[in-house]
Amino acid sequence: EAWERNLVQVAVEALKKEGIVVVMYITVLDEGLPPDILFGDTQFFPWQSNFTRQNPQFLSVDRSLPGAPRKYHYGVLEYAYPEVREYMLKMVTTFSDRFDFDGVFLSLRTHSPPPEHADQFGFNEPVVKAYQERYGRNILLQSFDLEKWRDLRGEYLTQFLRDVKGHLSRKGQKLAIGFPQGEYL
Repeated sequence: EAWERNLVQVAVEALKKEGIVVVMYITVLDEGLPPDILFGDTQFFPWQSNFTRQNPQFLSVDRSLPGAPRKYHYGVLEYAYPEVREYMLKMVTTFSDRFDFDGVFLSLRTHSPPPEHADQFGFNEPVVKAYQERYGRNILLQSFDLEKWRDLRGEYLTQFLRDVKGHLSRKGQKLAIGFPQGEYL
């Protein structure tokens, strides 16, 4: 009902009238879990995005050998896919274009189950292919330079952030980003 009654716009206008800066909040690493996956091995997660239900291939995957069952990092999309960057940009712009926000805050935290170990996920086909083209190594079958792999994956997320910033800048909206502390994202 809040959506049909346009209560978001009413709230944005009321806050701005009072001189309050209004920033949209969205998390971009939080697409939920299938109902048969327990969160923390103890409880069901209340939702999963339609996008990941319909496109599980875009979830970040582990380094399983070709032909072996892959583990998915449920809720976390792999930004190496142009379709993922396009989907998430549309998620941001659907709201940033419709409402008169002063800016957008992108949260890079997640409610998704954590990996079993660092660098467990991120071995999707476009990452494997790009790494092999650049460095001549198949990261599924050979040892590889972990820092180069991390940098490569970071390029895709950086491209997404540039796309968001470019869109918001054209509208005069600011971009803020929040991310967990640590050496790596």
